[in-house]
Amino acid sequence: MNMEVFVTNSGGAGGITRESVEAMTTSRLREARIYAQADQPAWALLRLTVFIGTQAVPGRAAQTVYIIRLRFMKLVYDQLSDPQLAANPGRLSSDSLGAALQWIHWAPTWESPRPAIGFYGGRRDDVITSKIGTMLEEFVTEYLRVNGDSCP
Repeated sequence: MNMEVFVTNSGGAGGITRESVEAMTTSRLREARIYAQADQPAWALLRLTVFIGTQAVPGRAAQTVYIIRLRFMKLVYDQLSDPQLAANPGRLSSDSLGAALQWIHWAPTWESPRPAIGFYGGRRDDVITSKIGTMLEEFVTEYLRVNGDSCP
């Protein structure tokens, strides 16, 4: 599966970058044998979004604020919106491969049970990496429960 990692870090934990989060995610997926083969089409996508900011509090240490969301997306064909399907109701579902691109969308098929949202004093990286690690474990556990037989 492919992956997208988005990191916005405006003054929070300094070691949290797109590259570091991407490396952490790639490592965990490879360890679980969940990764894209070079010859596979991009039909699935793991999207990890991390926002980190700081809030100044008078007379106290800066507060780090974070929001982390992990979603597993798949390409889906929106048959109900495709006018060609309305004109040809007997069309086979295998014909959806030739559907116009505007009727093919990324749709979330799994997301972490709840996004990680919180704050803490200081600018430590370990709080954020721990939350990301927990969310990746939840995903890997669920993915392997459903798809374990198809993983190489």
